[in-house]
Amino acid sequence: MKIEFSTKDNYVIAKISEAITLYNAEQTKNDLEQSVERNEKKNLVIDLKETPYLDSSGIVALHKLQKTLEAKDLILYLIQINASILAALKLSGLNVQFNILENYEQLPG
Repeated sequence: MKIEFSTKDNYVIAKISEAITLYNAEQTKNDLEQSVERNEKKNLVIDLKETPYLDSSGIVALHKLQKTLEAKDLILYLIQINASILAALKLSGLNVQFNILENYEQLPG
């Protein structure tokens, strides 16, 4: 999985430039969880601008990740989502469960 990690202020930023599918969803979730653990007390921003596709396994993995972060009083933000991924989230009904932002300027703080 191609994930580029960085930190800024109170955020771990993960830029994913590969599809999240049945074949890599669980590993992607684990990699994202580990990045948050290494950067204690930082919220997670997943930049999906370069992510071409997200299947149902990817959606489930992101939802599980969100629940894990919420249990730690942390927030997951999905940012710069392309139209096909946003459509998949809407189709699943989970778009209202995620903190979806159009750009980095919308991040709190």
